[in-house]
Amino acid sequence: NCLRERERAAAAAAAEGDRPGLKRQKGWKKEAKAAFRKKRRLALRRAAAAEDESDESDEEEDPDLLKAPEAAPAAPAAPPAKEARLGRFNAGQRVLTVGDGDLSFSRSLAEHLRGVDLVATTYEPPERLRAVYPNFADTAAALADGGAEVRHGVDAADLELGEAAPFDRIVWNFPCVAVASDADPEEGTNRDGQLTELASNKALLSAFFTACKARLRDGGEVHVSHKTKAPFSFWNIPEIAEGANLSEK
Repeated sequence: NCLRERERAAAAAAAEGDRPGLKRQKGWKKEAKAAFRKKRRLALRRAAAAEDESDESDEEEDPDLLKAPEAAPAAPAAPPAKEARLGRFNAGQRVLTVGDGDLSFSRSLAEHLRGVDLVATTYEPPERLRAVYPNFADTAAALADGGAEVRHGVDAADLELGEAAPFDRIVWNFPCVAVASDADPEEGTNRDGQLTELASNKALLSAFFTACKARLRDGGEVHVSHKTKAPFSFWNIPEIAEGANLSEK
């Protein structure tokens, strides 16, 4: 019994001796929590201060600096590269185009054939052509700016061009006579007669080929483009050219 009493007393004494250590441990925990709360409050204050400074700097930002940069103007398109040869046309040749109503064929030739010496002609006056073709004025101006000569009122039947130098190529695309209408009987320019005026068209082509002979250089060529199905095949264009002593190539 005495031994048991002593053990109880020793255990009680040991338990009593640990209480200061427990108190110290609880004190450390409180201090750690307090320090953590203090650091957190300080961090929150610093974050709030930084956000306020950022807002103030945004308000003071130059509004011009916030605009999206303007796109640079597009570079002008490069002109098409000119060719030394286009079909039966060669660079540096002197070319006459006949009856080119809106001058689009002449312009294409001038823009794509290197060094071409071009005379572009129409049968009708420019006033009528401007009324019929919306782009006529721009096309004529582009030809003139590119160094081509543009003439109006040139009849394919005589090719009256004054003292013009001879040509390497003479071109007439889709030839036809002009047929007068009841609305404008004096001006044979209201509609073409490709389908109805067979004899007149053949006579016109015969006169054209004859006029070309006086305008061609040695070795020069006359180019006529047309449809080949009936009734256009009835024109017999190669035979008409042979009648003017021009041979087909």
